Amino acid sequence: MTPDDLASDLGVSPQVLRSWLRRTFPRSPAEKHLSWTIEEAVAEAARQHFSVGLQANVAPVLARTHEDAFGSDLAAFREARVHTSDEVLARPSPVPALPGVYGWWFRRLPAGVDPARCLVRDDLTLLYTGISPKRPPANGRPSSQTVRDRIRYHYTGNAEGSTLRKTLGVLLSAELGIELRRVGSGTRMTFGAGEQHLSDWMAHHALVAWVVNPEPWLLEERLIADLDVPLNLDGNAHNAFHPTLRAARATAVARARALPIIENPGIGGADRRG
Repeated sequence: MTPDDLASDLGVSPQVLRSWLRRTFPRSPAEKHLSWTIEEAVAEAARQHFSVGLQANVAPVLARTHEDAFGSDLAAFREARVHTSDEVLARPSPVPALPGVYGWWFRRLPAGVDPARCLVRDDLTLLYTGISPKRPPANGRPSSQTVRDRIRYHYTGNAEGSTLRKTLGVLLSAELGIELRRVGSGTRMTFGAGEQHLSDWMAHHALVAWVVNPEPWLLEERLIADLDVPLNLDGNAHNAFHPTLRAARATAVARARALPIIENPGIGGADRRG
């Protein structure tokens, strides 16, 4: 292989390659006037050297590109229009049937939540972020769930299927007079008929905004790392409220297991718009 052939393969100029070869693999005076034939071992060393150099030059550029992209996504997330429960549950719904990330903004905060470092806009405080669908499994079919499905469920479902509802219900249990209980066969836990009281509270105090994103799990990881979202549990162990929230939920679950199973009322939160 000639230096020109190798330089072409590496994507560098022949002059740059020859200069590196002279420094790294100097030839004897007798060889300097002969055609330069590069052995495979030398060629492989050149490939490793120039590929490392290329990666070192490209990595900062890629890092800046990723940071710029996240900054743009963060700005879009922060500035996305917030919607009320009635708007979300209207038909047709303004929430797109697409993958994305959503944030829950509150007019009123559950007791014990410190909003000092949370995002605030228009007297609303960001406490929670979520995604739909979840990260697809390594082996298996990805979920077809959308942000519309998930947001509507948070407003109208129950604590068994919504970690946000479970968290809010636990923190608001004294205020709303509701309690986590085992229902039906005993394998599921909800707030029973109290789910309607929780939905009414959310209708008055919880608004939601969203951004469409084809890989929402990647954006959510950055949001949880960069923002103070005290009602998130997964990936949020660094948050100051995390131990308190975990303990409150664990206490509620332990009490529910100790109490008798109640009949499943067969309802989630009320969908007031039909």
